[in-house]
Amino acid sequence: MHQTNFPPNMRTPDAARYLNVSSSLLEKMRVAGGGPTYSKVGRAVLYRMPALDAWLVKQERQNTSDRSAKALRRGVVAQSMEDNDGL
Repeated sequence: MHQTNFPPNMRTPDAARYLNVSSSLLEKMRVAGGGPTYSKVGRAVLYRMPALDAWLVKQERQNTSDRSAKALRRGVVAQSMEDNDGL
């Protein structure tokens, strides 16, 4: 997945484009857990390309009934529902 038009350290929007997911998904996973590792530099959240690649490899599944894939979806969905309760 290494593409030359991505910097080695990416902010959330670039990391989301690199992974082909939404920025909000990465933000939710930073709160709920289960996402790629990241660094905080001041207020900036940075994702390193090797960390994104490693996380993507961990997401590989053989079929839709893999337990870890379901657990991740439940965690993100549950956190999203809690976030919406405060609106």
